[in-house]
Amino acid sequence: MPDNKWKNFFSSRLFLFGVFVLAVFLLFVYGRAYYQDFQIQEEIKKMREEVARLEIKKMESLEVLRYVKTPAFLEARARTEFNLVKPGESVAIINQNAVTTANRQTEKKVIESEDMPNFLRWWRYFFKD
Repeated sequence: MPDNKWKNFFSSRLFLFGVFVLAVFLLFVYGRAYYQDFQIQEEIKKMREEVARLEIKKMESLEVLRYVKTPAFLEARARTEFNLVKPGESVAIINQNAVTTANRQTEKKVIESEDMPNFLRWWRYFFKD
């Protein structure tokens, strides 16, 4: 008789409903854990990409630091910022007014050529100036 009781219980609708609810619950828990694992893997992937990018930036910074420590950099800096020259070198000074006048003349030609038709501009470009 006790076997019949257990057999009836395992084949009852209540037991099947309980098993179904348990299976749905386990699927939900597994799905949520799988999604969290997926998110963590994506975060790890992003972090590795960030590490690689920062490593490249670090290497570039080290290259700049090595260059800054070289005598060539110090010489270039002294020439540009302090206007220093090596012994025996001569310095050429360009008159800023001459450059400014040349720029103004070029600007004047451009302004004058804007009023011309396009074919005249091409004619002047190839056969005059």
